[in-house]
Amino acid sequence: MECSFSGPTRPPLSCGKAKYLVVLLHGAGSSADEIIDLSLDWAPTLNKAEFLAPELPWPGRDMEAGLVDGLWRYLEAALAAKRLKHAQLAVVGFAEAAGLALALGLSQAEPLGAVVAVGRGAKPRPESIGAARHPAPLLLVSGHIGPAAPGTDWRETAKDLQKAGIAAEYLEAPGDYFGLDDQGLARIADYLRAHIAPSHPA
Repeated sequence: MECSFSGPTRPPLSCGKAKYLVVLLHGAGSSADEIIDLSLDWAPTLNKAEFLAPELPWPGRDMEAGLVDGLWRYLEAALAAKRLKHAQLAVVGFAEAAGLALALGLSQAEPLGAVVAVGRGAKPRPESIGAARHPAPLLLVSGHIGPAAPGTDWRETAKDLQKAGIAAEYLEAPGDYFGLDDQGLARIADYLRAHIAPSHPA
């Protein structure tokens, strides 16, 4: 069964052409209409970004059953429509979608601009780490989004990724706003800007 995706978007705060695309992936307890509100917090730092939040089919569809491939085709079409490159794409996944974001960041033929995973869970399989030829820069954020999956810890996951030569950072910033505190929100915005928008001043 083919996945199809749609969801809300927010145009660049600068009112001009989008220079980069930031995709927000919600978990099972949220929705695209909720997660897109993060664009209000991050747009001042990423004022040339278009924000996109596809509605994901949680629950009931395993990530390994075509969701990663289907979502990537959707994102490729979004990039093509804006005439943007892979390096101008950032993906931020929350809760269950944290693992989905990591899978996207580790599996592409060209590196994405940045991937942020929030929520502690869905640790990448060793074979997917070993097979990553062009991984995106990764930021793993431990926030208050559901319980950690047994045997998983973002801090340890970041160390495993680093040992494999993958640029991975860890941040602990639990709070009440999408699982994040103010420091976490600001740190993610700065991380995204540093990786996808270094040549586009605000």
